[in-house]
Amino acid sequence: MYDRLMVVVRYGAMVVRCLWWVTVVSGATALGAFYGWQNHGWPGAIALGLVGCGVGLAFAAAPASCLEILVDFARIS
Repeated sequence: MYDRLMVVVRYGAMVVRCLWWVTVVSGATALGAFYGWQNHGWPGAIALGLVGCGVGLAFAAAPASCLEILVDFARIS
């Protein structure tokens, strides 16, 4: 019974990590593309979409750092 519970917890954690990864990367890419489109047209959308994807990948790899940066930014504002 205990082994089965550990498997369920492990799969649940994996699902949460995957959802975090997809949400952060797609959100950062969309934000970059939207900002680029509004200010620079197609070339800006492509360029800033790629930049947003890179930033999203960095934040997705280190969730604690991402949340720390957001909390610090909220304190400054």
